[in-house]
Amino acid sequence: MSTRSHPRLPSWDQAPERRKGRGSSFVVGLIGYPLRHSVSPAFQQAAFDFHHLPITYQAWETPREQLDAVPRRVREPDCLGINVTIPYKQVVLSWLDAVDGLAEKIGAVNTIVNERGKLRGFNTDAEGFLRGLREEGSFEPAEKRVVVLGAGGAARAVVFALASAEAAAVSVFNRTPDRAEALVAAVRERMPGVRIAALPWDERLLGQRLGECDLLVNTTPVGMSAAGSGMGAAGSGMSAAGSGMAAAGSGMAAAGSGMAAAGSGIGHGYKDESPLPERLVPSEAFVYDLVYNPAETRLLRLARAKGARTLGGLPMLIHQGAAAFELWTGRPAPRGLMLQRAEEALLR
Repeated sequence: MSTRSHPRLPSWDQAPERRKGRGSSFVVGLIGYPLRHSVSPAFQQAAFDFHHLPITYQAWETPREQLDAVPRRVREPDCLGINVTIPYKQVVLSWLDAVDGLAEKIGAVNTIVNERGKLRGFNTDAEGFLRGLREEGSFEPAEKRVVVLGAGGAARAVVFALASAEAAAVSVFNRTPDRAEALVAAVRERMPGVRIAALPWDERLLGQRLGECDLLVNTTPVGMSAAGSGMGAAGSGMSAAGSGMAAAGSGMAAAGSGMAAAGSGIGHGYKDESPLPERLVPSEAFVYDLVYNPAETRLLRLARAKGARTLGGLPMLIHQGAAAFELWTGRPAPRGLMLQRAEEALLR
C-alpha cells in the first residue's frame, strides 16, 4: 500500500511562474538545528544540476529564536520551498496554508512547497522509509510483526508508514513511556483497527517481542557517530551506513548490509553503541537501523554476525529527498546520482 497521497505537480517548464522567471535563479532551503553535517545540500544540488535547473540548495541553520523569519522567506517568489528536519517538523505546521493528507495524518512535515505564495506541507519520510525497506531491503512489511525502538520524530513517520502498509502488529518501545503512548494514541485515532502497542523499555518484554518479530527498526540516535551529530539518522537527515550500495543510472542497488541514520539533528555521539545488548539482538528478524553515519552501526554488525539481514538509513534519506525534489520540480529525481553524492559527502 503506497503512502504517497500527494498529487504530482506540473513539470518545471509547465509551471507559469517558472516560465516568467526564465533567466532567474531560485533557491530551496533546509531548516533545522544543528545542520553542520547535513549531506542533503550535496545530493540535492547534484539533482538540480543534473536537470540543468537554475536552483541552489542551501542549508539554513536556524536557532529557535530566528525561526519566525523563515516563513516570510519561504513565501518569496524565488524560493521553491524547503526541507525541514529536527527539531521543527511539527512546529512548521502552523505556517502552512495547506497540508497533504499523509502529513496531516502523521502530524509532521519535512517538505514545504511554495505554491505562488501559499505554503503546502508534505511528509516524504514515510515514503522514503517504505521504499528503502522494499527496494534496497527486499522486505515487504505487510502482515509482519514489527518492533520499533524510539518514539521521536523519525518513529512517528515510521509507525504511520507501517500502519499504512498493513503490518500485522507494531510494538513501540521507548525509555520515556509517555512519548510512546502519545504516538500510539495518535495512530489509533487516525487509523482505527491498527494493532499497535506502547511498551516500557523492559528487557524481559523486549526479549519476548524481539523473539517473535519479523522486523526490528531502530529510530533512536544510538549508534550515530559524533561527527554525524548534525545529521546522522534517516527521517531527519542521515548518513550512509556501509551497505555498499551501488548507483546505476537513476536507480539504487543495495549490496551489503547497512547504512547509518540520516539527519536526526541530535547533538550526541553514540558511535559504537547499540540500543540493544548483544543477547537481545534478533537473529531471525530483518534489522533496519535509521542511522546512516557510520555506514554500519554496532547494532547492524551484531545482527549481521548472528545471520540477520540488515539495512542502514541511507536509502531512506535518498528516497525521502528524491520525493521532495520531485515535488519542487516535477522532474524525475536522479536517485543513483543523489546516492553517489551523499556517499562522497560522508567520506569527507
